Amino acid sequence: DEEATRVDNERETRSSESERQWRRARARVERVMSATSWQIGEKARCEWQGDWYPVKIMKVEASREEEPYYVHFSGWNSRYDAWVSADRLKAEARSAKEEERRKRVREEEEEE
Repeated sequence: DEEATRVDNERETRSSESERQWRRARARVERVMSATSWQIGEKARCEWQGDWYPVKIMKVEASREEEPYYVHFSGWNSRYDAWVSADRLKAEARSAKEEERRKRVREEEEEE
């Protein structure tokens, strides 16, 4: 009986640790995604050596906390694609319709 209780306690502890790890990972993903809400396929401007270049967001990986966005520099060879941080990205001029859509998406995410 003691052995069975010990095994059950270990399982519960492991389960709790897994739950905490999952919640931390989920919070990290939400932090990164909510920072700018950049989406794959979206166009932006990226700072590179003091100048701003048009880019397309190709990948978003929250696990890469420092540089979660993989961008392709429009008109450049893909060998120049790079992982960048959110502070190196800024929005291209958007239509009022696109701005309204982004606002709705952010509001919906905040409600969840």
